[in-house]
Amino acid sequence: MHVRLRFPVIMLALLACCISQAHAQDALPQPPQVDPYATPEARAACGPKFAKFDVRLDKRPFTASQPPSGMARVYIVTQIEPLLFFMPAPPITRLGLDGQWIGAARTYSYIALDVSPGIHHLCAALPANGSAFARASRSLALARLDAQPGHTYSFWALSIGFGDSFTLQPINRDEAAMFLETIPESISRMKGKLSVAKQRGTPITARKEQ
Repeated sequence: MHVRLRFPVIMLALLACCISQAHAQDALPQPPQVDPYATPEARAACGPKFAKFDVRLDKRPFTASQPPSGMARVYIVTQIEPLLFFMPAPPITRLGLDGQWIGAARTYSYIALDVSPGIHHLCAALPANGSAFARASRSLALARLDAQPGHTYSFWALSIGFGDSFTLQPINRDEAAMFLETIPESISRMKGKLSVAKQRGTPITARKEQ
């Protein structure tokens, strides 16, 4: 009889311990929660917090080309891995430049854009929809770019685990070429916004306001 009761007793004890810890956690003062989109750095790089995109993939082979005269080329590769089997990765990553969204990309794809010379602020953001994935990992990453005319730059929007693992970081030319030659390009359009759709295979043009 005692053997049969042992497992339920242990489970009840563990449950009581968890409830006790939860109450103790609630009693402790909690640090204020700051919306990362409200920071000056995010406002300088990202677009509206709840913007949504329609995204399709262009699977034609990648063809390297030079940026237009006086401009710089930027590629952003996205790789967002699921945290756990029951916590799938978001379907898209939104990508911003100098305070506005310039597009969105599905995981294991890229976008291309041409930018004017000078300092630019880049943003990669997972959907701000309160999903379990967004709550368990950082959902916003920023980077700074000093663009020079005629140069090509590549960045990697990467998330492979819990916590502060979501990053937007530069990648070297060889690694960037490997990605671009093996993954499709994302073609996106912001929902609810009337705009001319980007032509397939043509980089977005982003000129910095003077």
